[in-house]
Amino acid sequence: SNANDPPNIPNVTGPTNGNIGTTYNYTFVTTDPNGDNITYYIEWGDGFTEEWIGPYASGEEVIFSHTWDKKGTYVVRAKAKDILNYESSWGTLEVTMPK
Repeated sequence: SNANDPPNIPNVTGPTNGNIGTTYNYTFVTTDPNGDNITYYIEWGDGFTEEWIGPYASGEEVIFSHTWDKKGTYVVRAKAKDILNYESSWGTLEVTMPK
């Protein structure tokens, strides 16, 4: 069929604990069932976001870095949308600062 499907839930990987004031890299990747290019929306859990960054190829690993300034446990959330604006569900990774 010619139906469009949303991207799959992004996989978020990277350090799950660390120290405040230190920059860490996180890898985000997902695939789109239709092979469409995708953009990412990322919430770092501290009020900072990356809003619809891209486009990237389906299956391309994308690295974003972030620094947390306050102690706490944060949930990094990421979703993807394809070129027809179909959005995935949220992928998450819990991060604790400081370790």
